[in-house]
Amino acid sequence: MGRMIELFVTYRMDGGNPVTSVGRTDDPDDPQTFKVNVEYRPGMDQQALRMQAIALADPLFHAYLHAQLKARQASSGASQASVPAVMIQEEEERQLLFEPDQILPVIDLALQRVVAVTRRAVRFELTGHGTASTDCLSLVTINPEPALEGKFSAFYGRALHESSHIRYDREGTRRDKRRRFGEEAYGTAILKRAHADGGKILGHILNLIMDRRCDWLHAEEFPGNASDIWHRLGDLLPGEHEVFVPADGSDPVPMSELPNPLPEGQFKWVKRRSGVSRECDESVFTDFVYACKKHTKGRHACVRTAITMVNKATQRVNKGQRKYAHLLTVSKRVLKLLREHMTPKEAEWEQKQFDQEHFEQAFIELMGQLHKAIHGSSVDPRTRQAFRQLMANRMASQRQQSLKGLPAQMKATGRGSASLLPPGKVASGGDGEVIDVGPDPIAYASVLPMAQPHISPMRELIRQLSIPQRRSLQGLIEGDFDLNAIPALVTGRSECMAIERTNRKLDVALSFMIDVSASMSGKPMRQAKALGVCFNEALLPFRQTVEGFFFAFDDKVYRCGPVQPSNGLSSVKGGGGTCESIALRHAAIPLAKSRRRRKIIVVACDGMPFDPEETRKECDVLMRAGILPIRALIGVDQAPGTYPVELYFDTWEEFMREAKKTFGSIFAAARM
Repeated sequence: MGRMIELFVTYRMDGGNPVTSVGRTDDPDDPQTFKVNVEYRPGMDQQALRMQAIALADPLFHAYLHAQLKARQASSGASQASVPAVMIQEEEERQLLFEPDQILPVIDLALQRVVAVTRRAVRFELTGHGTASTDCLSLVTINPEPALEGKFSAFYGRALHESSHIRYDREGTRRDKRRRFGEEAYGTAILKRAHADGGKILGHILNLIMDRRCDWLHAEEFPGNASDIWHRLGDLLPGEHEVFVPADGSDPVPMSELPNPLPEGQFKWVKRRSGVSRECDESVFTDFVYACKKHTKGRHACVRTAITMVNKATQRVNKGQRKYAHLLTVSKRVLKLLREHMTPKEAEWEQKQFDQEHFEQAFIELMGQLHKAIHGSSVDPRTRQAFRQLMANRMASQRQQSLKGLPAQMKATGRGSASLLPPGKVASGGDGEVIDVGPDPIAYASVLPMAQPHISPMRELIRQLSIPQRRSLQGLIEGDFDLNAIPALVTGRSECMAIERTNRKLDVALSFMIDVSASMSGKPMRQAKALGVCFNEALLPFRQTVEGFFFAFDDKVYRCGPVQPSNGLSSVKGGGGTCESIALRHAAIPLAKSRRRRKIIVVACDGMPFDPEETRKECDVLMRAGILPIRALIGVDQAPGTYPVELYFDTWEEFMREAKKTFGSIFAAARM
């Protein structure tokens, strides 16, 4: 039985993106902060604790939203009129056709398609309160509910749309300065500027323009994805058309096909994928949403002019004639134009002394509803937990398949004879600087307690694998008499001899590299160093069978030397970029000089390098030289295949727990 912990969950908007934060302090002035009591059990990691807190707070948050909506509807008629029809519709009951574990093939395909677009390591997260977004770098938050409902095309379209932002809003244009490692994406930065300069409404205008640009670029570069991208728009912004419903219960009749005389019945507005909402006739803001995102023809002349401005601006940005910030400039012009040409209904709201923020609130609320329409309603806690477990099981399955293939990779690598390329410059412009790091007893002692629980199991594993394995060759006509072959001797056969051989033993040279780039700062860096210390301590008694070397890398290479007391790996600071190709070259140098039977490089990192193509080429060179490179990716769901062997882990804690099994499989394959 665990102990109860009091946590506070806050729902807010950060730069236009919905964010859920969990902490120990309360904000009494924030109505969107909710207190929950979470049961903490031994061994529960921070992510599990956070997800449990969000699962408990979600019902409170949605009750708050429904109360706010009913309060708006109960207010004055003018106030209710300011809320678009899309916003005041009750949420429909949704029927799930599949269980979470049944949509794993759909998630697999979505990840593969997203990685094919981004060409980067990507992590899928289930959003806490039913919205989705991306950081334009590597994280995609997505609600699996469309897949659970059987709407696979909509699910793929949403995932692919988010991948568009990672591909096209990450680095800016060729006229912009190169984004430094660790800096936020251009798309995220410009959205924050928009909210600072013009509030929520300017941020929404810019977000619509960015969406339009990304969809067009994606469809042009990857035409096979265009169908799913455009298909999702029918669910995001449904059109409305009037039909006649006969009283006898027969099918509705379109207005263009009304019979004469007209039978008994009633007229009704129904949704459809094509077309626009009735609200477009009464609001230039709503009309712009449909025209910009759904590519419908604007009902108002000012909206058509605004779309022309947007198209010209995006073309100039795409061709590199303008900087990325030009999208913000045109967003301000569009907002000014829409404010100058408000419809009579909007002008009437202004005459009734509604302040500007109030009569634009309809557009803001429509965009909030659009976020919800894009990514579905909030899933229940059971489904969320099942999704997280599903992703963890998927990683474990992928890891198991990769480990099963290790013996074949070892044999394919062989002993090799190709010479290694000398260290040189990497594709990202680094100079291949190498820093020698000596032993540091103080830093080593500070990391050792975190590694201590894992040292003994790892050391026992290596001890068992270091014992030479005896193998008996039976059914021979020469050698020692085989007592197990007596039945064959009785039948008159002569194959009753055997020879004992002891040639299967551990004889490995291994370089262990950890990523110390800026993205690893904080706890991940400490955990990676603890894993290195654990490995160093485990190998100390077995240096005759396993020859170990330690390296760390960011945009430099830190050479920490062989297995030794107080290895300097624990004192590396790091904090730069992620240049793996040159680090692989340096890690291979001591292996190339070694006379060990098997040679392996194990890299532990949290994402893709700056130079993926150069890294892939280096891996090919290493394989020809008889060195097998293996990469452990932590916190990544899918990545382009840069290494011959890639192992996925959800967290660094999981990597530590699975370290014995992982290295056990590597060493066992090396004995074959």
